[in-house]
Parts: sequence; C-alpha cells; structure tokens
Amino acid sequence: MKRVFFLVLLLVVGVVGYGFYAGWFAVTTETTPDGKSNTTLTVDKDKIKADEQKAKDKLKNVGGEVKQKTVETVDKIKGS
Repeated sequence: MKRVFFLVLLLVVGVVGYGFYAGWFAVTTETTPDGKSNTTLTVDKDKIKADEQKAKDKLKNVGGEVKQKTVETVDKIKGS
C-alpha cells in the first residue's frame, strides 16, 4: 500500500512539475500597501488543451509510422 501511495505521489509531483515547466501553472505574489502578501495560482486551461491536442496529433503520427513500418516488414518477410 505504501508503494502505491508513493507512486501516486510521485506521479502528481511529476505532473505538477511539468505543468510549471510547460506554462500550465503560474504563481504570482504581490504585496499590499499594508504589508500583507497575496499569492495567486493561475491555471491556463487553454494552454493545457492546446498541448493535449498536440500530443494526440503526435501520437496519431507515431501510430501511422509504426503501422507503415510493420507493413513494410511483413512485405519483406513475405517476399523472402
């Protein structure tokens, strides 16, 4: 059970880390004149959806390439 929890925690940390790297999340801090600080977490949903679509398109291309190479290999084997 501890291993599953650790794996899920590691996955969440990885996604959050990549999210900050990819620009999905941003943290801003501002100080008010009375000395209080406000911290804001911004989530860019449009950027996430755009990156999701790019990943889907890339996976489709990879799938097509694998299919083409498989067909070529099968043809080579049948031709031998």
